[in-house]
Amino acid sequence: MNRDELLDLLDLLEEIIQNSDYWGNVEQQLLNLVSKLREEKANMEILKTSAKSSPNSVAGAIAGIMRETGAVEIQAIGAGALNQAVKAIAIARGFLAPGGIDLVCRPAFVELEIEGTERTAIRLLLEDR
Repeated sequence: MNRDELLDLLDLLEEIIQNSDYWGNVEQQLLNLVSKLREEKANMEILKTSAKSSPNSVAGAIAGIMRETGAVEIQAIGAGALNQAVKAIAIARGFLAPGGIDLVCRPAFVELEIEGTERTAIRLLLEDR
């Protein structure tokens, strides 16, 4: 289950909780969990690559964010930007492996609005295995 599916499930759970007197004290604990997960998603670092991005610089940013937060998202529009992102991920794996972080990548498409125009980007979600 990916993070977006989990958040959809949490939305449903939140709705059920708010419409039921059955849960008692568990209700507040679950609402707190939902709140924390939403905050985590809102605070996730998003790196944007271009065809001119330096793979070593992006890899350093990935490594730093992964050590700090445990997850990072990369967005790339176009083949050149995606190429640089993939190189950076390969380099970052080498930076992170000695510290016990096994970097994995989950790609997806995402629709972005840039200067009023809808664009399709590749979203690369990086996490520790």
